[in-house]
Parts: sequence; C-alpha cells; structure tokens
Amino acid sequence: MKRITILIMLLVGFSPVFAQKGKVTSALNYIISGNLEKAKEAIEPAMTHEKSKDWAKTYYAKGRVLQAVAESKDPNTRKLYENPLPEAFKEYQKAIELDEKGKLEKLVALQYPLLSNDFIQLGIEMFQAGKHKEAMEAFEYSLEIGKTAMFGGAVDTNVVFNAGLSAFNAKIWDKAIVYFTQAKDLEYDDPNLYPLLKEAYMESGDTLSAVKCLQEGFEKHPGNEAVIINLINYYIESGANEEALGYLNIAIESDPDNYSYYFGKGLAYEKMDRIDEAIESYKKSIELKDDYFNTYYNLGALYFNRGVKLIEIANEIMDNEEYMKAKAKGDAEFAKALPYMEKGHEVNPEEVSTMETLRILYYRMKMMDKHAEMEEKLKK
Repeated sequence: MKRITILIMLLVGFSPVFAQKGKVTSALNYIISGNLEKAKEAIEPAMTHEKSKDWAKTYYAKGRVLQAVAESKDPNTRKLYENPLPEAFKEYQKAIELDEKGKLEKLVALQYPLLSNDFIQLGIEMFQAGKHKEAMEAFEYSLEIGKTAMFGGAVDTNVVFNAGLSAFNAKIWDKAIVYFTQAKDLEYDDPNLYPLLKEAYMESGDTLSAVKCLQEGFEKHPGNEAVIINLINYYIESGANEEALGYLNIAIESDPDNYSYYFGKGLAYEKMDRIDEAIESYKKSIELKDDYFNTYYNLGALYFNRGVKLIEIANEIMDNEEYMKAKAKGDAEFAKALPYMEKGHEVNPEEVSTMETLRILYYRMKMMDKHAEMEEKLKK
C-alpha cells in the first residue's frame, strides 16, 4: 500500500510538467492543422510556467508559432503578433542556447533557410512601401541568420546589396557604406554599386574615399556610363577640369556618339576659359542630340556672357567711332546667343532664366514685338 501511495504522489508531482509540455506539443500540432490562434493560446502559458520556461522545445515551438503567423496570408492571423519574424529568430536562438544535448539542432536548421527567405520577402515588401529603414533591418536579419553555424556562414551578395540600398534610401550613410563595401569586396557584379557608394561617402563627408571608390569602379567597369559620368562630374565640380577631360576623352573613345560626354567637355573647357573649344564641344553635343536643354542654354549663355564683357569694354571707350566698333562686336555675340536661347526656350518653355535672357536679347536687338511677348510670358 505504501508503494502505491508513493507512485500516486510521484504522478501528482509530475503532472504540471506533463501538462506544460503537452501545451508545447499542442502548439506544434495546431500549427500543422493551421489553427494559429489555438497555437498561440497553447504556447503562451508554457513560456512563463516554472516547469516549461527553461525547456528548449518551448522556445522552438514559440519560434514556429511566430514564423507561421508571419507567413500567414490571413490579415487577422498576422495581427496575432506585432513583429513576429525578429521574435521568431530570437526564440530559435534561445532554443539552441538551452538545447545542451543538441536534440533540436536539426529542427531549427530546417527552419532557418525558410526564416531567412521570410526576412528577404519582408525586406522587399518594406522597400516597395518606401519603408527603407524597416527594409534594411529585415535584410540584416537575413544576413544574421546566414552567419549562424548551422546555416554554414553563407552570404547572399544580393541581400548585402539590398541592405546597402535600403540604408542608402533611408539616409543611414554609415550602414550604406558598410554594406556597399561588403558587396564590393564580395565581387557583387553591378557597376551602379560604385556611384551609390561614392554618394554615401560624400554624404558622410569622406571625399577622399568617394573619389577612390569611383576610380576603382572605372578600373573594373571602364565602359559603364554611370561610373564615368559620376567620376567626370566629381572632377568638374571639384575644379579638377584636366582630370575630367582625361576621363571624358576615354569615355568618348568607348562611346563616340554620347552627347553627354561632349556636353561635359564643353563644361570643362568653359571652366578652363578655353571658350572656342567649349563652343566646339557644345555644338557637337547638339549635333548628337538636338533636344537637350542644358546644351542650348549653356552655349547661348556662353555667347551672351561674351557679349556682356565686350559691351563693358566698349563702355569704357571715349572715342565714339571706336566705341561703335567695340559695341558691334558685343552685339554680334548677342546675335549668336539668340538662336540657342530660343531653341532652349522651345525645348523647355517653363524655364525662367531662359526667358529672362531672351527678354534682354530682344530688347538689345530692337525686336520689340518679341520683347513684349516675352514680358507677357514672364508675368504669367
């Protein structure tokens, strides 16, 4: 009789353990049957109960419930947890930590590739919704899973680049630099990586690394237009026009019909005060593309500014005959500017600077009807 009493006492003592572990098993079964509300009801008490809160399988089951909720197509089911995927990863990691005998390792290893893909899909959804910080964080979780021993330390370069692009769009420049640099070091084959990395460096104030990055991009992708244009623009903006011309000539060798390269040459020559060469380059750009506003405007402005300087010189001359000769030279430059400004206005009729210049030109050239017309346009 005494032995029976002891057995009954043991069964009573073990029943809470079996009850809580039963809830864990029930939660897993509910996932299989697709009843995730019941799965949540079953697993939550087990997470806090004294007999099951330190059991590795409890955390594995909670991870499975969270992951299933995140993967559900039912909007109401997805509301069961606020941020299920990061929590699922945390629970799986806790399960591995508590699983001293390694019994759950294979089960978690089966979930990690699926969970990584879930994070990638979440990242894509967030990116498309314009939530770039959240997209970056989702891609980061996928990369974190890849670092785990059971995942083999594999690195998906597309995910690395996407993390960088998300950080870039979120203006988190330090992380954009980290991920773009990692993608570059992993030989991610997209030349657009270099202009993006350059821009991130520029935004963070590291101009030296920015130009070094572009030069590296040019070495790896010498024919890529985005890399070349960024490199040329950098040198033009920084006043290093000789360097810009060197890269422009290389670019023209690989793509002689690209109007933008000749426009760039015109800009560089103009900044170097090599006006005749600038005019020649701008005209070549127009020859290749006859509807690009900037070329018309720059060439018209170049002639206009030359006309202004010549008129200023003429105004210093006291002799009337010599004054008239000097003034005629200025007027000739204004006449050269007119057709380019008119064409620029035709291409971009809303651009105010062009209309202002045309108003002055029409007045100087005594084209009063057109002057009045331009005055009316400016009023509007």
